[in-house]
Amino acid sequence: MVRTTSSDDFLLPSNRQKICEQIFKVIETEATISRNLLSKSVLAAWGISRLGTRLSAQFETLFLSLQLKTARYNSNVFFRKEDQDPLHYDMYRVHKTEADKREAEDLCPDEVANAVKHIVTNQISLSKEELLRETAKISGCARIGNNVEQAMMKGIEAAIKKGFVREANRRVVSV
Repeated sequence: MVRTTSSDDFLLPSNRQKICEQIFKVIETEATISRNLLSKSVLAAWGISRLGTRLSAQFETLFLSLQLKTARYNSNVFFRKEDQDPLHYDMYRVHKTEADKREAEDLCPDEVANAVKHIVTNQISLSKEELLRETAKISGCARIGNNVEQAMMKGIEAAIKKGFVREANRRVVSV
């Protein structure tokens, strides 16, 4: 953790290298990770709790200069490790503690698609509504609000697009 007195310290050019090292370390540990969660994780190490406009601009500059491997889903950007191949990425995370839990918008559709594949392989066939609930549960989302529903549907669509599952008779079935 870096002790800081203000967000101004974070913006100092002399701290740029340290921030870049932290970005790489978080990606190495947490990838695939959303831009939002990556930024918050690095800021937490600095004792900063809010991602304001100036800090967001600083991150944008750093992310561009580092030429990180990304995946874009609508307005959400996710960062991958350099050696992470989306075609062979088959994991999904199950939170063990509240600290591990991610917000719905921080769940990468590729990872949700992997959870969908796992669920449908075990269940053979589910309605989209049942699959949405099961996927939300396995992803650590207790309630299904708008954000959770959108994140799960993106994952289901990604699973269909990747050929993990298919739709048949208003159900999602194992391939």
